[in-house]
This record gives sequence, C-alpha cells and structure tokens, in this order.
Amino acid sequence: RDGTQYQLIILKGYTDHNQEQPNAVTIENIRKVIAQTRLDTDVQVRVTGEIALEFEEIAAAKEGVKIAGVVSLALLVLLLSLGVRSFRIIVVSLVLLLVGIVWTSAYALLTVGEYNTLSLIFLVMFFGLGIDFVLHFCLRYQEALLPSSDGKVAQVKQANLAALNVATVSVGRAIVLCTATTALGFLGFFPTDYKGLADLGVISSGGMVIAAFLTFTLIPAFFAMFGPPRRNFDPNFSLGRAWISNLVNHPRKVLSTLIFAAMGASYVASQTYFDFSVLALRDPDSQSMSTLRELQQEGVVTDYSLSLLTRSQIDDAGLVAQLKALPSVKEVRTPESFLPKTQTDNLELLDDIQSLLWSAIEPVRQAQTPSKDQLQQTVLSTVESLHAATYTQPELAAANQRLRLSMAALLADGQEALVQWQTGALVNLLEELAWLRRALAVEQVEFSQLPKSLRSRLVGVDGSLHTVLLPADDISNVESLKVFLADVRGIVPEATGRPVIEWGVGEIVVGAFTQALLFALLSIALVLLLVLRSVLNAALVFAPLFLTAIFVLAIAVVIGMPLNMANILVVPLIFGLGVDNGIHVVERFLHNKDFASFMRSSTPRAILLSSMTTLGAFASLSLSPHQGTASIGVLLSIAVVLLLVFTVFLLPILLGIAHPARKVVADDLSQS
Repeated sequence: RDGTQYQLIILKGYTDHNQEQPNAVTIENIRKVIAQTRLDTDVQVRVTGEIALEFEEIAAAKEGVKIAGVVSLALLVLLLSLGVRSFRIIVVSLVLLLVGIVWTSAYALLTVGEYNTLSLIFLVMFFGLGIDFVLHFCLRYQEALLPSSDGKVAQVKQANLAALNVATVSVGRAIVLCTATTALGFLGFFPTDYKGLADLGVISSGGMVIAAFLTFTLIPAFFAMFGPPRRNFDPNFSLGRAWISNLVNHPRKVLSTLIFAAMGASYVASQTYFDFSVLALRDPDSQSMSTLRELQQEGVVTDYSLSLLTRSQIDDAGLVAQLKALPSVKEVRTPESFLPKTQTDNLELLDDIQSLLWSAIEPVRQAQTPSKDQLQQTVLSTVESLHAATYTQPELAAANQRLRLSMAALLADGQEALVQWQTGALVNLLEELAWLRRALAVEQVEFSQLPKSLRSRLVGVDGSLHTVLLPADDISNVESLKVFLADVRGIVPEATGRPVIEWGVGEIVVGAFTQALLFALLSIALVLLLVLRSVLNAALVFAPLFLTAIFVLAIAVVIGMPLNMANILVVPLIFGLGVDNGIHVVERFLHNKDFASFMRSSTPRAILLSSMTTLGAFASLSLSPHQGTASIGVLLSIAVVLLLVFTVFLLPILLGIAHPARKVVADDLSQS
C-alpha cells in the first residue's frame, strides 16, 4: 500500500505464568532492543502477535479497572452527598467499601489464587453491590430516628440502639435474602467450564457474604460509637405517587401495554448474535491490534486462516479447486504454491534471451587478460585516435580534449597505473556479465530444492501436505468469519486453525452462561419460594428481571453491540443484581400492609440511590480501553436503569394489581 514494504521478524517468547503479566519480560526486552537500534526515519517497527495481544489486553483491563475505580468512587461520594446528606453515613459507607474490597481481595487470593480479566471487574462491581446494603440499612435507620410526637428526637444511647435494632429487624430479612439469592446467582458460574466466569462466581459470591456481614456488624458498631447520623429523612418523599396511583387503578391498560412492549422487544432481542472472536475484546487502538489489522488488510499475514492436511497435490486437485471456488476463500496455499509459477513459460523466455546475449557474453568470458605492453599500446592507440578525431560541436570537442589529456596523463604514470585503471574499470563489468550468464542458465526448480526449514513446515513425516486457506473478507466482522468457517468446514470438516479454536471456545462460553443462568434462576426461585411462601410474590420479583433482560438484549441489537465472551455475563448478572431491589420492594410492601405507607418509606429512596450509585460504578467501566470490559459497562448501565424503572415504578403497580386488598384508591394515594 502506497509503496510500503513489510518485513516480518518472527520471535518465540517465553511465557512465565508465575508472573502477574506472563509476557511482560518478553515484551519489555523486545521494546528495549527496538529503542536501542538505530533505524532510518522512514522505518517503523511495530509488535503484534498473540503474546503482544495478550499483554496489551491484560494491561488494558487493569487500566480500565483503575479508571472505573476512581470515577465510581467520585460519583459515589457525589451521589451520597446529594442523596443522604449525612457526613457520617458517607464515612461509614466508604469505610465499609474499603474494608469489603480488602477482605474480598484476600478471599479471592485464598480461593482462586488470582484475578483474571473477568473476575477483576468485581472490584468495581463491589461499589454498586456493597452500597446497596449500606443504603437500605442506613436509610431505614434514619427513618427509625424520626422525631417523636413532641417534635424532638431522643438523644439518649438507648434510643440510638433501639433505632439500630429497628433497622436490623426491618431490613435484615431482606438483606439476608438478597445476599442468599445474589450469592447463589453468582455461584452458578462456578461449575461451568469457563474458568474466567467460574472465578468471577466464586469471588462475587464471597464478596456478597462479606458485604452483608459488614452491614450487620460494622455499621451498627460505627453508629453505636459515634452516634446517629444527621436526621434528614423526608417522610413526604415519594417517586411519582400520583402517577403510580393512576396506573394502579388501570390494570388492563398497564398489562396490555407491558405485554405488547415485551413482545416487540422480544422480537428485536431475537436478532442478537454472539461474537466468539477474542479480537472483539481488545483495544482497537493498541499497537498490536492496529498492526494486526493492517497486516491482514494487506494480505501479508493473518491469524485467521484455516489449515488442513492433504495426501498429494495430484490426488486432491479436485478438492483444492473446490475450495478455491468458494467466494469466502481468497487463496489456497498448497506446498506447490511456494514454487515459481509458470516455470515452463519463463524458462522458454530465458532460452530466447540467452541465445540473443550469448554471443556478447561468451567472448568476454573467454578473453585473455592483456599484458602490460599490450595494455600500454592499446591506450596509446586510443589517444592517437582521439587526437585525430574532429568535432564540429564545441561540447563534443571539449569532452574529447578532456578524455585525451586524461589518458595521456595515465600513460605518463607508467604501466602499473594502467593495470590499476583496468582493474577498477573492468572487474565489476566482468562480474556482472558472469552473474548475467549464470542467471540465464536457470533450470527447473523442484520442491526438494526449497529450504529444509520451509519443507519441514509443509510436509509431515507421514508425507501429508499442509494446505492453508486465507479468508476473502474482513475477519474482524464475525459474520464474515462465520461464513468462511462454515464454507470450508462444509467441504473439509477436519479443517482447523484459530477460527475453529475460538468458535469451539465460544460454544463452551455460551454453554457455560446458559448453565449459569439456569442455575441462577432455579436457585433464586427456590430461595424466594421458601422465604416468601408464595408463587405469586416470587413471580412478581422475577417480572422486572425478565423484562430487563429482554429489553437489554433488544437495545444491544439496536446499538449494534453483539454479545461477546465478556459481556455475555450481563444476562445472568441481571438476575443476580436485580433480584435485590425486587426483594426489598416486595418485603416492604407486604410489611407496610398498604400502598401509600410503602411509597412514603425509605425503600423507594434507597432503591433510587443504590441504583444511581450502581449505575455510576458500571458506567465507569464503559470508559475502559478493554473492549470487553467497556461493553459490560455499557450493557450493565442500561440494565440498572431498566431495573430501576421496572422495580420502582412497575413492580408496585403489579403488587397493587396482585394484592387489591392492600391497594388504596387513587385519590387517597395522591393526596397522602
């Protein structure tokens, strides 16, 4: 492209899996060598390949977690400042998160021994999950500290402890239930064959238990020691009471609209697909990725070729022709492809050239080196001929005079000077003529004449031949890669290569997430049925989760974001994360006995604030240069918003419809 020349230097590095980044030493040494090498200004050296890609992927994932951690912490402090407006609650929240992350990291090292690019995400997720428990406990604690009938709050120690006891009893059951369901949802990842997902499940489930333990121990101890927080609970705070009350009294319109919207979203969601290529996870602007794309576009090299073994070119000529005819195949490289093409025509052409030039080349080759006397006599004759020549043009006459004087001076220097002059002027010419003679005497090139190192890669010990198929289209598009894979394997099922490996890993990943999702659904449903003792209430808790999953997949299709090996975990996470809010709503609704008091309680406010802080944590993930992490952040952010809408607004409506005895009329609710 634009006259650019490519030269590949292929290196094999040593991977030390005992290091934090296994390929760090190899990459650092390569970069040092490049930095110390003096290169022309128009020469660029870039590094790519699996080692470089993996190194930069891990670096991007770690950088993404750092960015997300800083951004989510800043957003957390801001939202807590605006939402709870209590310095002590902010302090205890940050202390709990700090202690929780330290304990979770220690637990992770004791159980799985390390973090990977997937499990590393939980360090950011803990901000959203841990703060959920904190907010529900602290806001219920504030609610229990409401002034008495005389307008003053008892400041005695017993009153503070009593408020802590009320908060523990009131939301304790819901927090324990949330811990069990969410931990089980995460634990469903453990038995899968996808190690990254299994590690995430173990770490996340343990992290949820740690968050719950700290909620029931650290928070009460903090407030018992430092006193209650600022009393700013607003009993009149409620999200859209009049709007919700109006919808509650029109159940048919709500349900019909919901059903039609869900049907439309389900149709769009059915168009989603899974991108099994690991290239979809990596930073497209990194050096290794940009270099790989350029080499693939130029047809210099690609990791996404397919290989197969054939018996011989003659026996499999029909198979090779069939493969070449596939529109998804750009080129079929057999061992014979490394031999010169159209040798017969080229040899005939060289014979014609040889016959034309041989008369000029052969006499020169056979000529004898003149003696010193012969050389001196020849130069003298040349000077006399130049002197006798006449030119009418001044330029030619001047050139003739300069040449004559130079040769006369050469004669004056003696015979040794003449020999040196002949050597400098004619040796290179004779060498070039000898090379041209050898070049014209080319014979047929056989496969056995190729370098042994090349032949060993093309021919197996059993005589099988290595054939490589290159894709015709851009393999960064997974659909093109699927077509290439399907076309070739439709003819040669045993064809292998990186596309086959990634496709196989993708099948394992999809199976793992399907298994994890089923385990999460069954375990969460079992716990809800045992605790709530109502199929209807358990179904109501699940309603926002299913709707959120459907709409998230539909939105992913609309924005052109396919599922990949990282963001596919969003689907089971929706059930693991979203069940908490549903449990809090159902528990508080059933406890308060009437709809109006539920809407005035701390629960809607806690759900709103916890959802906003969780949204901040997940939205910060979208800033990661690691494309897998960024896509998780985008989809989880969308999921949190939908969970908030469906849980805070839709679930109370469904509860009001399902439990009409606890539903108040619209006028009473809107005026309360």
